[in-house]
Amino acid sequence: MKYIFLALIGFICICSCNRDRKNISTNIETWGKSEGGLRSRIYMEKAYFSENENIRVYYQMQNVSMVKKIVWDTKFFGNNKIIVNYENGESAELTPLAVKLFSMFSPGGVVNDKMWLWLEPGQFLNIRCPPFSTGLHQHTRNPFDEDYFNLLDYFVLKENNKYTVQFIYEENRKALCLPQVKIKLESNVLRFSK
Repeated sequence: MKYIFLALIGFICICSCNRDRKNISTNIETWGKSEGGLRSRIYMEKAYFSENENIRVYYQMQNVSMVKKIVWDTKFFGNNKIIVNYENGESAELTPLAVKLFSMFSPGGVVNDKMWLWLEPGQFLNIRCPPFSTGLHQHTRNPFDEDYFNLLDYFVLKENNKYTVQFIYEENRKALCLPQVKIKLESNVLRFSK
């Protein structure tokens, strides 16, 4: 009888643990709030990751207005942020690569005037992981072949923790004959476990 009781307790713990993992959002249908005619979303293939598994996040923007919109391409880190927090709101530790790359964040900073693109009404933009500059990181894959961001490149994520992740596109610039772009576009927030 004692062994049956212990087995039942173990079964309940396993089911409870799995239920918590399944309740974490990976929903591809969820978007962040629309801002300036654009909206963005991030999504994952799953919400629970094992110890050495890549934590892949996909990032998209869409023009939800009735007119063309400008998106500035500063090779991602000039006008985009990746925010990862523990479930208590504390920021996750950055990798040495992230410290260098994230310091490049400067909406409206110096950029080649040709580093922009027009999004037609309804058009989607899949944002790809940019190549890393030589000397910052020895990349084991070709980032141009990847449509995802591996959070392990940027954050020290410890086992047995729950996290949130959000991407933010922020820009404030005017160039040549182009209209002023002033925007802070926040994606949806995802929760995941490791």
